[in-house]
Amino acid sequence: MRKLGTVCAEVDATKIVEDSDEYLVVPAVIAREGVYPYPEGKAFKPADELKQASFTAEGAWVVAEKHPDTLIVTQRKDIRGRVENVAWGEDISGIRANIRLYKKMNDPQFILAVKSGQRRDVSIGFFYDFDPTAGEWKGQRYDFVQRNLLVDHVAAGVPVGRCSSPYCGIAVDSLINKVDADAEGDRAKAKQEQEARSREYGIGVKEGGNVTKPSEFAGVPDDEFADPVNYRYPIDAAHVMAAWGYINQSDNREKGGYTAEEWSKMIDKVKAAMKRHGHEVSADAAKEISRARGLLGL
Repeated sequence: MRKLGTVCAEVDATKIVEDSDEYLVVPAVIAREGVYPYPEGKAFKPADELKQASFTAEGAWVVAEKHPDTLIVTQRKDIRGRVENVAWGEDISGIRANIRLYKKMNDPQFILAVKSGQRRDVSIGFFYDFDPTAGEWKGQRYDFVQRNLLVDHVAAGVPVGRCSSPYCGIAVDSLINKVDADAEGDRAKAKQEQEARSREYGIGVKEGGNVTKPSEFAGVPDDEFADPVNYRYPIDAAHVMAAWGYINQSDNREKGGYTAEEWSKMIDKVKAAMKRHGHEVSADAAKEISRARGLLGL
């Protein structure tokens, strides 16, 4: 399904490329890989899709303050500038470009607002194919993927949007190193915390496991997971029956990379939670598995 979307960045005009009687030219990062909210849910823009689409931003029209009422540029009166010198930034997984504003086509007060930093945001309007595949990127869950991107225009001076500073925007290169360093520090801290949980609970860190707690289980305490190291199999009242159904499927042990000892420990923990939440756990595991799977609609 082909769709039209927008994503925003932030302007910081401290690195003006040109300021003449005719033009104001400022550098920008107009888009970066990431997960962004949309009416349909959270969308993932993969780096490879952005990279392949970067050339479509070259020469794109720039509009002012908001996207056109038609969502794409169809009227000459909407045009306020052009996008130029587009390049893929491997170091930021994003698209760099210069924003050239035509002064004769813009309100002088708007130009001054951009130069002073009062109008700091830009937003790209683009077409994309809707891929309903859900997943996770750097601990962030997403509902679908945006593919086959094609940039239609860039709007300058819009309200803060999806990809805001310091990740996107004009002249944000000076901030990129700090942002990336902070993000790397957060990831390192999360890994250390996961390794600490591994030592505490006696379960190894697994490939594909959750380093941080998924947002849908934010209210579930660590002790209410059969595997609190990788945040798998929540066993609170709302999820214990699902955990019981899945924990008794032997192939899930192999898929999860668990040892026999780890799996046995997890089964015992799920059984205890079943009893704690008022569910019978008979000696006949097959019946319990069947009952659990039936309740889950499996």
